[in-house]
Amino acid sequence: ISRRLLLMRTQTRVRMMRTNQPTQSDSAVSECAMRVYTAMVMPSIAADDLERFLAPISLPFSSTPKPRTSWHVTFSFHAQVEPGVLEAFVSALGDELARLPAQQVSVKGSGAFYDTGTSLARYLWMRPTVLGATDQPFIEASAACSRAANASGMTADQYGFTPHLTIAELRNPQNAEAWLAATSEYEGLAWHWTALDVIEVRRGESG
Repeated sequence: ISRRLLLMRTQTRVRMMRTNQPTQSDSAVSECAMRVYTAMVMPSIAADDLERFLAPISLPFSSTPKPRTSWHVTFSFHAQVEPGVLEAFVSALGDELARLPAQQVSVKGSGAFYDTGTSLARYLWMRPTVLGATDQPFIEASAACSRAANASGMTADQYGFTPHLTIAELRNPQNAEAWLAATSEYEGLAWHWTALDVIEVRRGESG
């Protein structure tokens, strides 16, 4: 289930999202608990443009591409959330986002996350960019998610925030310079960023 919270506004919109299989650790957690992440989802016209650009570019060997339906920029992730706590988070986040201005954004260039201490890539991604600005609006949105989580008693997974849209995971970390060179000059279609999606992924549900 996804609730779309609008920047500068308080309306919400709901859509459904399912997982296909439970994880190994599901038996150790509450049957009611769910994973929750807050994300910026690309509009179809921008995703179409990126998909056309990436289509002829070969990924490194042993890559697992992320399906287009999963393309998003994550601002916060919560591995175990109870339903009652989620409602408080959605309410708090709506209040936080109402203070933030909408932005013009696009996808521009690419990057990678590397195995620690090496130059071998583990994840390949495209870079979301706020037009005419630094990453500060993204950082402020991530901080808003953190404040809302703290106010509602949710625990967030602690990772350094780097705005990115994951394209592929490399099962065997390796040199990805050829892919990075081929994608570094991409500049996608701009869109008006007005919302974050709060997406609930319930364990064990089938699609």
